[in-house]
Amino acid sequence: MPALLAYVDGEGRYLWANEAYRRWFGVSPDSIRGRSIRDIVGDIAWPTVEPHVTRALAGEDVCYETQISYGNGHHDRAVRAAYFPDRDAEGHVRGFVSFVTDVSEVWNAQRALRESERMLAVVVDTTPAMIARYDAALRLVWICRSTATRRSSGSATRAWAWRPTCSSGHSTSSCRTSALWTALKAASASG
Repeated sequence: MPALLAYVDGEGRYLWANEAYRRWFGVSPDSIRGRSIRDIVGDIAWPTVEPHVTRALAGEDVCYETQISYGNGHHDRAVRAAYFPDRDAEGHVRGFVSFVTDVSEVWNAQRALRESERMLAVVVDTTPAMIARYDAALRLVWICRSTATRRSSGSATRAWAWRPTCSSGHSTSSCRTSALWTALKAASASG
């Protein structure tokens, strides 16, 4: 299992840890037994982890995502952690199960997507051509910034009033065979 799975006692010490700890921290699961969470995650990560551990030991189910620097600060990961308190027969918390996964790839993909969207927005907003999105009823839903800017200065009135026509020049209301009409309908239906 690539995720960290462990049982931590009521004093914040590991009683059991899976093999993933060896890959993440370079220590065997047996050598972790009896050591504190702070000893394993390191002083840099501890201030991030500590409030969540405190909540779990107070009996609260905890789930969080964060960017964290383990060990000596050269081991950064984006993680999703979940802590599930373990109670005795009388309801007292005696520890918690810790489940931590590395979500760095997801965070990196989200960051790349945001950057790609930003770059596309720059291209679309600065292009001199009209780029617009219409709904299924051909109502204008969105228009690129450059066209909207021209519209506000009075030069885009024709663009905003544009209606699709077929290749023979007929309005699409009378000629539904236009490739443009078909493309607009398909884009607005999927959109």
